[in-house]
Amino acid sequence: MVYKSFNIIGDPDVIGVKNGVTQIEIDKNNFKSEKALDDFHLSFPEDPKRDIEVIHPLKYKLLKGGKINDFMFYGYYIKAIPFIISEKGLKVMQSHSLMEFSLLDVEINNYKSEAKFYLFRYPFIELQQVEFKDSLIYTGNNLIGKKYYELNSYEDFVELKKSIKTSLLFEKVVLKKLDNTVDFVRLRGVGEFISPKLEQEFICRNISGPQIGRPNSPILEFK
Repeated sequence: MVYKSFNIIGDPDVIGVKNGVTQIEIDKNNFKSEKALDDFHLSFPEDPKRDIEVIHPLKYKLLKGGKINDFMFYGYYIKAIPFIISEKGLKVMQSHSLMEFSLLDVEINNYKSEAKFYLFRYPFIELQQVEFKDSLIYTGNNLIGKKYYELNSYEDFVELKKSIKTSLLFEKVVLKKLDNTVDFVRLRGVGEFISPKLEQEFICRNISGPQIGRPNSPILEFK
């Protein structure tokens, strides 16, 4: 079974603004100072089971012209959080198989709606769980050509990264040691992936915001 890449759309026609990233941003009034805001972003724990002390709900604001979607990026990147999700999107996700996750309530100040939103805290799968000998790894691109590498282990991957001056990219990732019933996967340093059945549910439920199967993005399979 092939899992496709999962990204958040930055198209102005979809998010309503032209920054190419996000239609919302955090309200700095959540924090007593700029340092407190920086500390929040820099020290946010990756483990979704760890409690954190923040204002509930955490307040964001909709940028001028912004459009609300079920999945949205939220500005300043926090490793532990791939996106903000609506209650509608969350219900669809929860109806499928997920790894252990947690939520932080979000309030969008200038958006008049009863809809609820959450920061979605979801764990990474580490690269040590990749079956490298079955994966496709390369440098280059379709324009200049791709050079593929035969690797047998994570250690081979690390050594190769040290020895070349360009980025190593995955065309196909094969995972081991993971329950292949999980429908959403975050692989550290590679990206997010979604199962075919969860993708179809998104289509049936008209879930807005995701870009599934972006051109030239890797696919994921299980050993």
